[in-house]
Amino acid sequence: MKITKITYQKAFVVGPYLQEKIGVEIEVEPGEEDDVFREAIEKVSKWHLEANPGLYTNPFPTLKTDKIAYSVPVEPATIDLAQLREKEQLEIAIDNATSLEDLAKLKEQAGKQGLIHPYMQKLNQLISK
Repeated sequence: MKITKITYQKAFVVGPYLQEKIGVEIEVEPGEEDDVFREAIEKVSKWHLEANPGLYTNPFPTLKTDKIAYSVPVEPATIDLAQLREKEQLEIAIDNATSLEDLAKLKEQAGKQGLIHPYMQKLNQLISK
């Protein structure tokens, strides 16, 4: 087998759902296949870096497309365990309510914590008794 050309192409992510494809085709002299392939990889990476320096100086760029701005969050989301426990305890209290009066006391908290669905299920269950 005789290699006469090497073609290398790479797709770089430049934004949400956006890719830039850069490639090169190099003619090869006998015996220099390995060197030419490494050179192709280096050239493609260099061209991408030169064309998009902002992607390497700011890893979380804000991309503007017409009037919509997209940005990537920098800090990971945090979970408030105390609030999570409070919500779980309220859900248990709703489930354990034995009368409409007991359940009515939990109505406002259920709304604030996003537990309307379990609240309404329990209300329907107590009404049908």
